[in-house]
Amino acid sequence: MPPGPASSVTSVAYIIRQRHSSFTQQYRHLSPSNLLNSQKPRETHVHTRLQTDSTASASSILRSLPHPGLGTLNSFYANSSLYARANTPAFLLDALEPSSNISIQEHEVPHASDALVNGVQAALYGESDDVICGAPYLDAWGLFDPQSISTTEPILRPLVDAIAARDDTAAYNAYIALCKSGNDSKITHRLYSMLLLSIRPRGESKSCSHGTRPVCMLRLEHVERDMYKHGYKVDAMEYSHMLWAARNCGDIPDNVHGLWERIQSHSVPLDVWMWNMYIAAYCSGAPMQWQIRFQLSDFVESGSVEAADKSTSRKSSPLTDKYASTAGDRAIAILNQMLDAGYHPDATTYSYVALALARSNRPEEIEGLVTSVWGVTPDGPIESSKLVPYGSMLRPNGATLEALANALGASDRVFSAIAIVSRMAEAYRIDLRRTQRVWKALLRWSYHTAKPSGNTPRTVTFAIWKLIERYHVPTDQEMFEYVLKSERRVGHCDNLESLAKKLYYKSDIAGHLTLVDWALKFCVLKLVRLGRIEKALDISNNWVRLNPALYQPVKDRVERFIEEGNWVVKQQQRQERLKQIHAAIENGRDPFNESGAVTSNHRKEDQEVVEELIQKYFPESRPNSPMSSSGSISADSA
Repeated sequence: MPPGPASSVTSVAYIIRQRHSSFTQQYRHLSPSNLLNSQKPRETHVHTRLQTDSTASASSILRSLPHPGLGTLNSFYANSSLYARANTPAFLLDALEPSSNISIQEHEVPHASDALVNGVQAALYGESDDVICGAPYLDAWGLFDPQSISTTEPILRPLVDAIAARDDTAAYNAYIALCKSGNDSKITHRLYSMLLLSIRPRGESKSCSHGTRPVCMLRLEHVERDMYKHGYKVDAMEYSHMLWAARNCGDIPDNVHGLWERIQSHSVPLDVWMWNMYIAAYCSGAPMQWQIRFQLSDFVESGSVEAADKSTSRKSSPLTDKYASTAGDRAIAILNQMLDAGYHPDATTYSYVALALARSNRPEEIEGLVTSVWGVTPDGPIESSKLVPYGSMLRPNGATLEALANALGASDRVFSAIAIVSRMAEAYRIDLRRTQRVWKALLRWSYHTAKPSGNTPRTVTFAIWKLIERYHVPTDQEMFEYVLKSERRVGHCDNLESLAKKLYYKSDIAGHLTLVDWALKFCVLKLVRLGRIEKALDISNNWVRLNPALYQPVKDRVERFIEEGNWVVKQQQRQERLKQIHAAIENGRDPFNESGAVTSNHRKEDQEVVEELIQKYFPESRPNSPMSSSGSISADSA
């Protein structure tokens, strides 16, 4: 039976207190370094140690060897647990670097074992995964290029080429073509494993709906069945690809539980990492899945940020999707199962549990979890005796902070998220300058939970941005989108123009000129609507000097707009009217009975003309158009 709501165990704190206390005393101090002998271990000793210690850090063990060769790595991947293998790709990817202590020559690569190749391929294909909480598929370039696969079967080349191109649909179609031609029996185990890795979704699969069988999962299950049909055993790393795919396809518990039952029925060796991925997939404990649902109809259907700002309908928690109410209980139930089976949770386990609790809108339990596991409170003193010692598998890192920022931020506790991130970074000496994803999470939720939709003041997003600049944290397109849309929502033209100037020189950010163009047009239109025509023209002139080819058309439209509306003359006339009003007030007369005094009717008529000309010269400013908040800038991209 799938794990359901925990009836007797109602909180993570209870588990830690009642079931985890004895484990905490011994496991908090368990680290990779004290698993090794005091002397430099020999390779044979490492192989034995890896067979018996699933908690050993692969990087620590491999780095302790003088010059481990390909034979050592092959043996390592064959004997070590999935947990150890899953956390080594980033280290292995440095193998060809001159400074690396691993001695692998390029001509040796074809002799690498399937297990080793699968591990490194996972890193290679994870480049655009946008993963959370320490997944094994890290952003790095692979040691083994799929194009280097040596095969004497030319008929397999289309499949290999599609895999190398990272085209999941083309890879699956090439596989179907092989099956129809009766040549699928020529596919090797290594190629099957790469196919599984290739056709799983990278990043969240937005098209999947509740209660359906996502296309990617149907494809993966097809390949899985064929592997068994041809006598190949699907191993733990390959099943981890499928669990990760299930996670990215959204919260479909029945599908995930069926996959977990197959894993157990095939006696696949389990370890902590597999349990962690089960929590992530089964409880949807990853923000990339439920972040999109946070936007709700007032963001998605209206097509404009203004409509969302005016909406007051989002009073309840945004995490109200079909399975949200039971996500936390399901995660706790799996945590109990882990302990019953003798597996000790690590920092990633509790990160996923925190994310599942966030879906169930249980922020108090998240804060209690942080205190119980990591000994940190948002405002209390830091007691070193309660902290997890260095090297323990429970010790938090940047991925842990990211998970907590997402969990508390999505629960509309942005200030609590900032406090806990700051306190944990201080307590565990985590360099916030190297944790871009933590800052991105804080930007994301400060924007989504801004008033009136949530409880976060609208100025918080820009304040977080200033901290990002102070710490010199690397920025990307998504981060700029959040702060640009936040300042657009508030209407801070000066901040928008300043951000646009900085973004203009960020040539390493994809689509940076599109964002700059979007911000510039908004500034101009905002100033025009406020009657600050000269300022709008000054901004246009400044940008034309910067890039005439790109921004001269914008300036031309502004000038035609001003010329047709005769705004300079009207602005001078308005100033004269204001002088008359002040003079009338000083002389004790009724200013609104004075001839030529400005009235509300004047303002109304002027505004109507403004809007009419804006529609004429800036048609892209209409709702649901490319210049709307969900146009040039993707709709709150995850």
